Amino acid sequence: GVLVGFSWEQSFDVAVDVVAESNEERMPPAFSKMLMSVLLVLIVFPAWRLYILRTERDLAEDDLDEGRLKLKVLCEQQRDLLLNKEVEERTLDLAHLRMKQYRREALGSHSTAHSALCAGRKHLRVTVGGIAEVEAPVESRKRATTRHSEITQSLLG
Repeated sequence: GVLVGFSWEQSFDVAVDVVAESNEERMPPAFSKMLMSVLLVLIVFPAWRLYILRTERDLAEDDLDEGRLKLKVLCEQQRDLLLNKEVEERTLDLAHLRMKQYRREALGSHSTAHSALCAGRKHLRVTVGGIAEVEAPVESRKRATTRHSEITQSLLG
């Protein structure tokens, strides 16, 4: 891997020298080399940013704990539901409530300001079947790593 990188660097260096010397009558070799370097950056940097950096970030997200990874997957599902014209309002409301519940579980308890404001209050969900209390957030969560493919929880399920 390193030897291949050095050989590519050497071949690029020789190619830039040859091109710069062949255009010596039009512009100085130093200016020609600078121009080629700027053009190379203008071509390579956007591709690096759009593809390589995004892939690196996705791989880094694989190291997220299970709760945050599950929340990320559910956010993508929520987005798909919101953009789908076929989904009813009632279904969107239910998915939103489940998303809030998963968020509380993934991120732990509420902030201290929110907890002080809501001390003694219960989270309730009103449905056609009646009023049900929403489970309290889990206080202590064991951190574990989970791959994206292992998350099968659904907002509608």
